[in-house]
Amino acid sequence: MIGCAWTDSPYNTVSVIVVAEEDSRNARECADTLANDIWGHRKEFKADTETATIDEAVAEAMRSKEYPVFISDSGDNVTAGGAGDIPIILEKLLDAGATDAVVAGIADADAVKQCIQAGIGSVVKLNIGGKLDKVNGYPLEVIGTVEYLNQPSLAVLKVRGVKVILASDRRAFTSAHDFEQAKINPSEQKIVVVKLGYLFADLRPIIPLSVLIGLTSCSKPVLKM
Repeated sequence: MIGCAWTDSPYNTVSVIVVAEEDSRNARECADTLANDIWGHRKEFKADTETATIDEAVAEAMRSKEYPVFISDSGDNVTAGGAGDIPIILEKLLDAGATDAVVAGIADADAVKQCIQAGIGSVVKLNIGGKLDKVNGYPLEVIGTVEYLNQPSLAVLKVRGVKVILASDRRAFTSAHDFEQAKINPSEQKIVVVKLGYLFADLRPIIPLSVLIGLTSCSKPVLKM
């Protein structure tokens, strides 16, 4: 087990578990062998994609001549227990004047409800995110146009040049099919943000460039521990 870089624990590391029938001594020997092999190769382990701070990732995505550029917001990874409602990356994209960008997605049941009540084509003022994780995130006030509704649990809000997929639950966008539910083709976007720790296999074929917002190059964690 590779461990989780965002775990709020003083001891966070790779672990080895071996299960054996009856022979516990054999299990221990196998576990020790595997653990020693991992330790011997520890300097070879690295992320399989470029890593950057949140500001570096946004700047690189904005400069890129290739698209789509996928940014993995690993600090808010919903597949590893993240709340999925921290809007900091959205705020950074808006501040940078990003266009043809999509944030997939932000968990906010109340925002989805307000979009449904307003209807497609309506301009709404919302406080997005910061409702589940109030320690590391905060609500972001935006004004946008409701572009699409997939009732009762999903809405697409266009805020300037950024499409925000709002979900009533903590939802991971791991495949093209997940984006189809929001009527968005990720390959047609310049920047795509996902709340994942890494890119799932179904997304990799359409990506010329990906950046992981992670601990390896941050001066401090994106999320407070």
